[in-house]
Amino acid sequence: MQQARQWCITLHSEQCSKEQLDDFRRWLKSDPEHTRSFRQAETLWRKAAYCQTLTETPSLQPADNLTTTHSRRHHHLWGKWLSAVGGLVALSACFLLLLLPINYSQPADPVHFRTSVGEVKDFTLGDGSVVTLGADSELVTWIDARQRHARLIKGDGLFRIQPRPELPFELRVQQANIEVLGTVFDIQQQGRSVQVAVEEGKVRVNYQHHSSNLTASQRLNVDAELGIGAAKPLELAQFANWRQRRFVFHDVAIEDILTTLNRYLQQPVRLSTPGLGSERLSLAFRLEQLEQVLDSLQSGHDIHWRRTPSGEYELFR
Repeated sequence: MQQARQWCITLHSEQCSKEQLDDFRRWLKSDPEHTRSFRQAETLWRKAAYCQTLTETPSLQPADNLTTTHSRRHHHLWGKWLSAVGGLVALSACFLLLLLPINYSQPADPVHFRTSVGEVKDFTLGDGSVVTLGADSELVTWIDARQRHARLIKGDGLFRIQPRPELPFELRVQQANIEVLGTVFDIQQQGRSVQVAVEEGKVRVNYQHHSSNLTASQRLNVDAELGIGAAKPLELAQFANWRQRRFVFHDVAIEDILTTLNRYLQQPVRLSTPGLGSERLSLAFRLEQLEQVLDSLQSGHDIHWRRTPSGEYELFR
């Protein structure tokens, strides 16, 4: 709230620079609570602006031209006194609004959920929803009687959200916001791309002033450069298949493929040839077929592999 109030002061000043505006946008997007706090601070700011107009109350004027000079002077001084007192009371009330703690706006305490490399685990959230996190994944939630917010910091997640029509569940993944009332959906992150797939119910995906609605058996990609892609049919046999260590990559950079796989592998795959990671591949396989896949890369893409003395996999050309 202190940061939000400071941003209100900065944004309403006449000296707010473009750089400060960019900083504000980044701050606003970095955490769902920042948006809530800023809305509350902005509301109080507007109340303060409204109170400020009370100081502009004109002095009381004589009722008619028959008022004596003494009476006019008396009314004029009385009006100025009332205006000044009214202004001071109004400003004092506004400052109290800005300075007093706002109990109802205090966010819920964040709760962190994490998995280690190779670990897939179920977690029950504060509202009874259940999340399955993929390997080496991290989720933070803010859940209480007034809000249901979460952020998938890294990795994959299968969300089974308890239906509460009066209180949507809001999930942030990279720069995308996902809103649901109650549904089952899957999130997979591949580099700067996020895939959203829905098994049951409906979700709304928002990204940079654009949005798309998904229903059961649909999926879409949100790309940092391309934005929200079109909704496509989802084969339910492939829904959240990372739970069985099965992976499907469509035109994905090798470095992003390895980032995903290495969260599930105790012996990671590394690149030793510069520039190789930017090449794009389409692959579908189970994790236990890794060496077969590497053999196919060697024959079909001239990408070789070997095991290092420490047991890691190394790709080179």
